[in-house]
Amino acid sequence: MSTEGPRVLFNRAVTWLLRNRVLLPGMTPLAYLVAEVRRGEQALIYSVTDRR
Repeated sequence: MSTEGPRVLFNRAVTWLLRNRVLLPGMTPLAYLVAEVRRGEQALIYSVTDRR
């Protein structure tokens, strides 16, 4: 779980990709990927907290 916003997650993804010498996708596909993963995590967190 994390309270990091999309900008922080995007920057961490770019840093990881550069450190691991991964060829970066364009910025737009990477931004969409970060948003998609974040939405999925938020839905998971909501489903877990909604049960209480």
